[in-house]
Amino acid sequence: MAIQGLNVSLRAYHREWGKVGSGDFIRSLQITDSDLIVEAQSDVGSNKMAVVVLVEAQISDHSASQEPYEAFAEAIKSKLGHVATWLDKRPPEGFDRARQEGLTVDLLVELWINDDQMELSFPSSFLAACGRLGLNIEMITND
Repeated sequence: MAIQGLNVSLRAYHREWGKVGSGDFIRSLQITDSDLIVEAQSDVGSNKMAVVVLVEAQISDHSASQEPYEAFAEAIKSKLGHVATWLDKRPPEGFDRARQEGLTVDLLVELWINDDQMELSFPSSFLAACGRLGLNIEMITND
């Protein structure tokens, strides 16, 4: 695996770059302190999107392991399993309402890679949860 870092974020944005205001989408997710969300913000960036950071992971967090890439892969699998469980607890009505209001809602998977290669496996529970909520997955790498 040549992945050096991974972030997974739930995004809500207007296609015409209109503002996603004051946390309405984020409030509909019913986030609690026990959800282990990395960060949730509205009005982010020049396009003013709502972003809920679900996973931040780095290979450097596993440098003490005998097999850092295997440990990193297992950590990613575990974190994506947690995201699947979290998504399964979200009411689909909040996502439907956001779409009715003209928002695009998706999951962004940002990957930092080396050697122009990557190997990433999505757990089926993660894909099923995304499918149930109608979430497309967009992947972007640095190379």
